[in-house]
Amino acid sequence: MADTFLEVCNLKKYFKLGRKEILHAVDDVSFSVNRGETVGIVGESGCGKTTLGRTVLGLYRPNGGKIIFDGIEIGSASKRELHAFKKRAQIILQDPFASFNPRMTISQIISEGMEAHNLYKTKKEREDSVYSLLETVGLVPEHANRFPHEFSGGQRQRIGIARALAVQPDFIVCDEPISSLDVSIQAQIINLLIRLQKEFKMTYLFIAHDLSIVKYISDKVGVMYSGKLVEFAKSADLYKTPLHPYSQALISAIPSTDIDAPMSARRIHIKGEISSAINPPQGCRFYKRCPKAFEKCKLIQPELIETEEGHFTACHLIQD
Repeated sequence: MADTFLEVCNLKKYFKLGRKEILHAVDDVSFSVNRGETVGIVGESGCGKTTLGRTVLGLYRPNGGKIIFDGIEIGSASKRELHAFKKRAQIILQDPFASFNPRMTISQIISEGMEAHNLYKTKKEREDSVYSLLETVGLVPEHANRFPHEFSGGQRQRIGIARALAVQPDFIVCDEPISSLDVSIQAQIINLLIRLQKEFKMTYLFIAHDLSIVKYISDKVGVMYSGKLVEFAKSADLYKTPLHPYSQALISAIPSTDIDAPMSARRIHIKGEISSAINPPQGCRFYKRCPKAFEKCKLIQPELIETEEGHFTACHLIQD
């Protein structure tokens, strides 16, 4: 039986932009992550996937819904439970350099979390741990006393990964961890993340816009559009048989050399820009761009329901 590790229930995160305008960045999103698996979240820029990841981690306070982490509801957790959660749940950023203090050495950056959580009694123990982490992510102990500006983009991402690992987490939000890297480096970082997950028995929420990468690393995938989760399924099922028109369009755009692949026969083009999540309409967010939309889509927001075993879709076409 699957061991549910993270449950996100009807999560909402809104931002007030003015007197009347409200950005529904994450709007009533629900999904679960089993222990040890990777769940990918994909969608166009501005769809809310990064906000979702940061809200799950507690970096943003949600406007509604629940986050249940290993059986503990974070919204009603005690101070001790929250402290433990902050240690167990970490993030790998798209651009770690922006979060590095340029005046701190790599050793200081990596050991900062160790000190905050009192993981080691002596300075020598912390230093040994830093050296070990650097080697674990493909760097060398000699890098410990250098500064962030002395490293390449790929090396900085490895340092960011080492910093996340420093407090011995079992859950990591990977927020576009390779999108700013050269293609030649991307595969190295992805393979490193896969190896580390197996070695340290971690669970990932992997956020990206590159569907090929998400397919490669994920066990399950959620598709977001304008703050809503429109489809959620096992990775193999979603890529073989996407049910939501938006998912179909995204997956049809993936280059493929397999002529038998179901979505390789034709490219589905979506006209227009992603719908605004500011004061959204009452119906489906994808209504204006959907080539299959009908009147009900304009009037009623479809709910995310299980349309096939383990396959959840928010679309009137499928549900009707």
